[in-house]
Amino acid sequence: MGSGDSPAFLSRLWLVPGVVESAAGELQLPSGRVAACDPLTSLANAPVFARAVAAGTYRVFVGVMDGDVAWARLALGDGPAARWEPGAFAAESPREGVPGYGVDSGTGCFVDAGVAARWREHQDRLGAEVTKRIAAAGIDPHDGERWHEAYQRILRELDPETLHARLNAAGLERGFAASVPLDGGNLVAFRTGAGDGVYASFWGLDGGGAPVALVTDFGLVREDEEDEDGEDAGPEPEGTQVGPLFVAALKVVKRLRADGLLETSRRFKDEAAAEALLTALSSDEPARLGEAVVEALLEVPGVEEVFADDAELERRVRPLLGVIR
Repeated sequence: MGSGDSPAFLSRLWLVPGVVESAAGELQLPSGRVAACDPLTSLANAPVFARAVAAGTYRVFVGVMDGDVAWARLALGDGPAARWEPGAFAAESPREGVPGYGVDSGTGCFVDAGVAARWREHQDRLGAEVTKRIAAAGIDPHDGERWHEAYQRILRELDPETLHARLNAAGLERGFAASVPLDGGNLVAFRTGAGDGVYASFWGLDGGGAPVALVTDFGLVREDEEDEDGEDAGPEPEGTQVGPLFVAALKVVKRLRADGLLETSRRFKDEAAAEALLTALSSDEPARLGEAVVEALLEVPGVEEVFADDAELERRVRPLLGVIR
């Protein structure tokens, strides 16, 4: 752990080798109170963080590493975090260690506390109605198997569209994250690292102590993590400020070369290709993203040929759009 029992990698969040952030959706926080939980098992009792933020709508990102979600980040401000501290929950009693929430379905989420409370009220009303109908049908509550079957059948009749089905329809099953509307707001869910466990969150604070980020760490980033290519991001191009987006683009270029998808001469510079890649990604025509990337790369001095087709290039660069847009 780093300073204040927070993981050291948080101080270089956008420079972690092999991780690219992608947009997960926008979270509505009408109450300014953030809750986090496994939405498929404990949304009705979602723990609420002790620290509040200004009410509003905020973007959520996931850091993707080798096909898994390494972290989820709720972006609360534009500036960098000066320090990080564990995200304690309001109802937590003091204890040793770092607080976290349990995951049993491989899924986590951020949600407004008021939205979670309304979900709990909805579930309570639904459960009461199901129980009432079971009693009216004369089913013996001591007949456990029959009672359970009746409960599930009536529940499906009253509430046919489950939260699990809604999240999958929104893209969670085939992607890394999804957002679905709920009463009074919405929920942004994401896959959790390699699966189930207990995961801690951390507040990123600016120099004045105001929150600029809330990050849930899914435990995939090791403190000794090395760059997947065995080298650093390279020197800063002349006249260019190296930022997290440029570093991510540079890694994409290096991977394209390593996989034999770019034929280059001695004049080629990774940094020039990364700049061209970012220019192409800023296009307002996402439908021709792959084509735009090919055209941009072929304009870079030293690029002889691009062997990847439009679809393959789009697949490789699309995660960067979540950082740009």
